[in-house]
Amino acid sequence: MGSARLKKKMKKKLRKEMSQVSTNEIMAGLDVGSKDIVRLKVTTRKGARIESVPLKKLKKLASKTRLYWKFEDGWLTLIGVS
Repeated sequence: MGSARLKKKMKKKLRKEMSQVSTNEIMAGLDVGSKDIVRLKVTTRKGARIESVPLKKLKKLASKTRLYWKFEDGWLTLIGVS
């Protein structure tokens, strides 16, 4: 019983320490250029699909340590920050 209580207490502590921050707030403080952004066009015809994928650029961004996604106006944007 002691370990279950300890786990619950640790989870509660973690929740207090974590704070939610929106992608827009994060991006406001960063200097991001076009080389750090990939935009994918999402269309809906018999379900959603992505029109085109710039594969070379996507592979480069995949190596970044922090990745953020944003969806607006039919565009799915991946932002990579090292």
